[in-house]
Amino acid sequence: MAGLGGAGKTELALQAAHLARERGWFPGGVLFTDLQDYADHPCRPEEPDHAEQHGGDERPGRHDRSGQARRCGARPGEVLGELLRALGLAPERVPPGTQDRARLFATVLDAYAEQGRPILLVLDKASSAEQVRPLLPGTGRVLITSRHTLDVGARILDLGMLAPGAAVELLARALRLALGDADTRVAREPAAAADIAGLCGGLPLAVRIVAALLAADPVRPLRAMAEDLEEAATRLDELSYEDRGVRAAFELSYRRLGAEEARMFRLMTAAAGPDLSTEIAAVAADREPRPARRLLEALHRAHLVERGGAYGRWRTHDLVRLYAGERARDQAGPDRHEEARDRLLDHCCSRARAAGAWLSLPEAQARREGQARREPAAAGTWRRAHRGRDPGQRLPPRPPLRRVRRPTAQGPRPGARRPRPQPGAAQPRADVPADGALAKAEACHRRDRRICALAGDLRGRAQAAVALGDALRARRRHPEAARVLTEAVTLFQRLDGLGLGNRTALMQARVNLALTYLGGRPDRTPTYILWQLCAALAAARDLDDRHAQALIFMNLCTAYRNRCAACHGPSALAWGRRAVALFEELGDTYHRARALTALGLAARPEEARRSLAEAQSIFEDLGAERECREVRALSRAGRTEPPRREACTADESEQVREWVDDLPHAVLRGDDGRLGEVLIPGCNVG
Repeated sequence: MAGLGGAGKTELALQAAHLARERGWFPGGVLFTDLQDYADHPCRPEEPDHAEQHGGDERPGRHDRSGQARRCGARPGEVLGELLRALGLAPERVPPGTQDRARLFATVLDAYAEQGRPILLVLDKASSAEQVRPLLPGTGRVLITSRHTLDVGARILDLGMLAPGAAVELLARALRLALGDADTRVAREPAAAADIAGLCGGLPLAVRIVAALLAADPVRPLRAMAEDLEEAATRLDELSYEDRGVRAAFELSYRRLGAEEARMFRLMTAAAGPDLSTEIAAVAADREPRPARRLLEALHRAHLVERGGAYGRWRTHDLVRLYAGERARDQAGPDRHEEARDRLLDHCCSRARAAGAWLSLPEAQARREGQARREPAAAGTWRRAHRGRDPGQRLPPRPPLRRVRRPTAQGPRPGARRPRPQPGAAQPRADVPADGALAKAEACHRRDRRICALAGDLRGRAQAAVALGDALRARRRHPEAARVLTEAVTLFQRLDGLGLGNRTALMQARVNLALTYLGGRPDRTPTYILWQLCAALAAARDLDDRHAQALIFMNLCTAYRNRCAACHGPSALAWGRRAVALFEELGDTYHRARALTALGLAARPEEARRSLAEAQSIFEDLGAERECREVRALSRAGRTEPPRREACTADESEQVREWVDDLPHAVLRGDDGRLGEVLIPGCNVG
């Protein structure tokens, strides 16, 4: 088991060993030994550590100047002697040499196995393959934990970070263990607990340190703790308690790096953004791409760098990035950090000019040149043909930069101008520019999606598809928008299956897809769309995004009404009322009026009149004239008769109707298994 320092490798190994023993898999017992990472004996004292070359930092948890920083843990020979004595051998029977001890240790373990008493060996905190190999028995089972991915012929389990919900549960469990059930801060402040889990990045060590700090101060609110962690410059200082600290955990891994690896680790911070390519890292470090790739792979084996969403892209955990930034500032002079930034700026400007030139080419020529760049045999020809050519020479003079506002699934904002909706259609958005600007945004997003598809960037392609689909929806081209947003949902699901998912982005893509159907087919709502809204609701629940939940409640009201007001009228009313109540609790007056409008369309005449009147009053107070006109028009067209069963277009059985009505309730109960009970084919609105 390999992973970042503080990821919980030792805890998982201990729990697995106890469970295996309880199940009777290892009647001979469990042998556990701490190999002490890099903290016991010098590795190669003849080689100066990069920290010694560049000086240190005397703050707690940072580099010292002792000259003894680089370590490689317990010596295999000494560990073998301890293990043999633990198995009952007298000290005089333990041979002096490491190889003799290794052979004897393997023989003893084999003898136990032949007697039907196999032993599980747990080697915790290994620092290198050289340290581990002499300890491996010829037969039997071994659990190894290390901050590095070790080449010892073992099955590798990379330990990732906790999911947001699991991190919150760990915080609550640790507080209950320390203070008992009387501590209810996590239950009282779920939003603050979720913020703390996010600021800890799901790192178990960070969450446990926060729990220890909160346990030491039982009256400290979780919101105060979250606010203390929000400041990036001091977050690592906050994540320290007594002899434990996140910075100290990262320090052990950092000190193990070679000088070139450590320099790359520091200079990666010169590049902005959540991830970077091998090419950008090479430019920052002033190295050729292949040597840069090898350095990045070494950092990945040390779990200080993670692979990004596509091959050749890299990212760091948020807390690791903060630590890398500290080290970068400490060594800014020797590393020439400002020169790295200048190189990156020049490189990005050059690439932007080249991208502009490529985008200006006819489609067929652009594809040929893109293919030539990717194929090794043709790459040399392409470079020779383009050598010396200004990549920006095809571009006209650059116009002033303008900010393009990307439509989102978060709904309209007060005071903005909006197109008038049709009754029952999805709510229009306020943050939509004029149609001319939308046409330009559509073209931009199409190019963005094409570039990402050619580059194999799944995440970028999914994000571009969401933006394109939303632009198409704003232009009321619902069938095409539905196809593009379905592509976005599919791509985000693929990324989730690869462990690279973004639940917030997938949730928004699902909601946008549902809004597209509600706008394109206001006369009905397929089961597929209700399922998408409920899947988004599950994500909003796990993310504790209450505003998103309220928006989904409002759209569920419209979806059930559109499906069949006679069959699903009670569900439409229930979700409309919940949306109104939650927006009121959140203090969102504008969206409360929107929810009242949706409720007015779903309710019986008396409640409909009250809801629409209250919505109109709120819009008048907000000065939202267009919304006032819309609500007045809906009030004048109000129903006087209840909906009839004959108007139903769903053509569904009683069993399906009950399942559809209960699905969002099941999601809020945490019964996500209901989402997988049926296979629902995709639909289109064309």
